[in-house]
Amino acid sequence: MVACAGGDVCNGRASSAATATDPVVSADPRGSRSTGTCEGVTGGACQAVTNSGASSGPDANTILPLVQASSTANATVSEDEVGSRGEQSGDEQQQGGAADQQPGMPAGPTAPGSSANSGGPTVPGASSWTMASAVLDCAGGSGGCVGTARTSATGDEGPSAMNGAGTARGPPAATGTTSSSGSCASTQSGCLVQTTSESQSGQVVADIVAEDRNTAAEQARQEALEAQAAARDAAEVAARPGATAAQRKAAADAAKTAADARKAHTEFAKLAATPVTDAPATMSRSSAAAQCEGPACRASTTGATDGTGGRAGTAARCVAAASGCVVTSDATATAERDSGLTSGEGEKARPIPGSSASRRRAPSCSARRPAAPAR
Repeated sequence: MVACAGGDVCNGRASSAATATDPVVSADPRGSRSTGTCEGVTGGACQAVTNSGASSGPDANTILPLVQASSTANATVSEDEVGSRGEQSGDEQQQGGAADQQPGMPAGPTAPGSSANSGGPTVPGASSWTMASAVLDCAGGSGGCVGTARTSATGDEGPSAMNGAGTARGPPAATGTTSSSGSCASTQSGCLVQTTSESQSGQVVADIVAEDRNTAAEQARQEALEAQAAARDAAEVAARPGATAAQRKAAADAAKTAADARKAHTEFAKLAATPVTDAPATMSRSSAAAQCEGPACRASTTGATDGTGGRAGTAARCVAAASGCVVTSDATATAERDSGLTSGEGEKARPIPGSSASRRRAPSCSARRPAAPAR
């Protein structure tokens, strides 16, 4: 963890790393590392936190984060998942437990995918995770504030060990990288930047996918309940004496919407109950948000991907009016254990060695609306 504040220029860096190997599955380790940095911060507070964990089995996300504190403002975070053997270090990181938590700071997060870590594992071998967060907090005032928070995460899945004689190795490792950053420059108004990165390998990736499915199923359930309530209200109106044709049609439309919502919930719930057997080898996700509270403030964010899937980037920025503005950027990258291609047809089809990846990034920008006057 790194933290600083004051009028002088602040630059700091914290990092953590963890690797593990299951030689029965592969001689190549699965590992993760993350870095948080306070960069060019003046007039604001900066805190960055990073945690990593790895296990020779599929249970890495049962390891609790050591540093129980969330990042404060003006921190830059980078996060990489690596496959170099034996690497397990904490460069420039102050490690500690809850006793090291600063007063007033919220408790640190749990390990990624831990809420879905139940039942038998579906991905054999070692597993790892890392996560980092950084927050830039410019309180506003005459002194001005400037700074950047930056995050990146990389996942690396080494080639599978060859069984049998010889020392031949498989195809090159599949990698996926995401990064994001947020910056504020304000001479008057408050400004806040929050940036996070996380990366996983092995069973932890499957647990993340399971968590996402559970979240989607719960959201579908809530939507189904709301649609059912709306359909019930519309049916009551349509059943009243003197109901119009438009009201009866609205009731029929609401009933169809409710039926569709129930069907969608059933499908999402079924998927959530199905074990994840096709999870990517690695997954990395980064996000950044920057918000100006008022005028005389500029905010910007970036999101980018790199690795097996190639490079792509996006950016958003805003200059605040009286009501302020908000910009966000997100990036996701996954790497697969095979090329996704086959040679031959039918029963003679054979997978072609290699690796594949996918990427996604998205920016957004919005102006904050002024509050309505009190009446």
